[in-house]
Amino acid sequence: MWNETNTKYWDDISKTYEHLYNDNWSILEDKYIQEQLCKVIQDKDKILDLGCGLCLGYELVKHSFNSIEYTGVDISNNMVEKARTMNDKIKIIHSSMSCLKDVPDNSIDVVISIFTSFSFTDNIQKTISEIKRVLKKNGRIFISVLSKWSVRRILKMKFGKTEKYSTRKTKSNTHSFSWVFTTSTLKNIFKSNGFEIQNVTGYNSFVGLVQKNWIWKVNLFVSKIFPNLSHDLILTAKYK
Repeated sequence: MWNETNTKYWDDISKTYEHLYNDNWSILEDKYIQEQLCKVIQDKDKILDLGCGLCLGYELVKHSFNSIEYTGVDISNNMVEKARTMNDKIKIIHSSMSCLKDVPDNSIDVVISIFTSFSFTDNIQKTISEIKRVLKKNGRIFISVLSKWSVRRILKMKFGKTEKYSTRKTKSNTHSFSWVFTTSTLKNIFKSNGFEIQNVTGYNSFVGLVQKNWIWKVNLFVSKIFPNLSHDLILTAKYK
């Protein structure tokens, strides 16, 4: 039920997906994530992007390194097919992130899952087990999830462990199931799976409500002081 619902949702919005995030706020988001990714990724890394969508992760980092090898994974066939036409030089796999059978053991330097994509997995533990399997020794992760105590959820009186999520500006009648996390639960889940936690940060408390650069700066300040109020939480860690 989870995967079927999520597949339908992302298939439905795939035709217009890239146009949902072309405003000033989204540009600021992209720049921020680009800066954070470049702190984790190194030249010649093999990168696995879970919930890659149209491979924005690749677009954000490809000009910053001389040589990286990128593989994207997405559950939506429509997203995958569209991404392949937009990026014919990279590998994109149609699969759930909890079943990475086409990715060899100990072959990946960095696993990323940006813009809350990790929250949409059907099985958290299976996905983490797959991440551990494919990572090389001392491999790194950059995982973004939806925050349980975000301003958005508080205003909507949503306090459960999961939610029916629709990305902003979408007009689809469907939704995507998602998990939500606090900073402590996110740390504990990965720590208990053998990861050395490096950082958990929040960003995007205001979710693009006001398209002003100074509001963006205030937003980052609020997220730094009160990360759980952010829309997104980002975990960086190393697998020993």
